[in-house]
Amino acid sequence: PYGAFYYCKGLTSIEMSDGVTSIGNDAFHGCSGLTSIEIPDNVTELGSSAFSGCSKLESVMLGSGLTSIGYRTFYNCSSLSSIIIPENVTSIGSDAFRYCYELASVICQPVVPPTLGSSAFSSNKSGRIISVPEASVDAYKSSWSSYASYIQAMTESM
Repeated sequence: PYGAFYYCKGLTSIEMSDGVTSIGNDAFHGCSGLTSIEIPDNVTELGSSAFSGCSKLESVMLGSGLTSIGYRTFYNCSSLSSIIIPENVTSIGSDAFRYCYELASVICQPVVPPTLGSSAFSSNKSGRIISVPEASVDAYKSSWSSYASYIQAMTESM
């Protein structure tokens, strides 16, 4: 539900059941004590600002069923250093990863570039790398033109 754990600063971990299919808007907004999350494979949608302002969030594991990352979902998660976008994601909202100052590595698995809202990866770590499937590099550079200089082909080990 909307704002379920809004500003629960003492919340340090969460465990979600497989029955969860979406995470609502502002669900964990401002949970500054949260350091890691694992989103189950059944979750298809992350709502707007769901984890916004989780300043100590370092580790995020997104489930394979995810198709949509909402507006400002991880906005100002200043400790997040890497993220793997699962292959079924078709849209990433505006400001989704904005002000994730430590975000240096984005592995984007979808073959078709997801629609990308404005400033989705703005204010990330200088020199960040967005790794995409080798056959899709040109498509990503065209579709995500404002981040073209950060896009490269995934290596075999990714």
